[in-house]
Amino acid sequence: MDSKKSTLSDVHSTEHEAEYMEVLSELREAVFRRRPADVYQFCAQHFQQKLAEQREGLLELVKMHPGILDSSAPPTAVAA
Repeated sequence: MDSKKSTLSDVHSTEHEAEYMEVLSELREAVFRRRPADVYQFCAQHFQQKLAEQREGLLELVKMHPGILDSSAPPTAVAA
């Protein structure tokens, strides 16, 4: 087994696991705080709101940096 590949995979997995745990923790806290009658509906609305907030943040970023999505922008130099 290639140890370098395993290490990169482990780092990638750990980053996703941390984000996953944070998302679940936020959801859990919201459920305990609100005590919804319909948990599935609450979860759907919770994630829909999170998605809307993420999109709003991205739109603000684009407004602040208008050319950020231009494909004609020069690529950033990569240090060797």
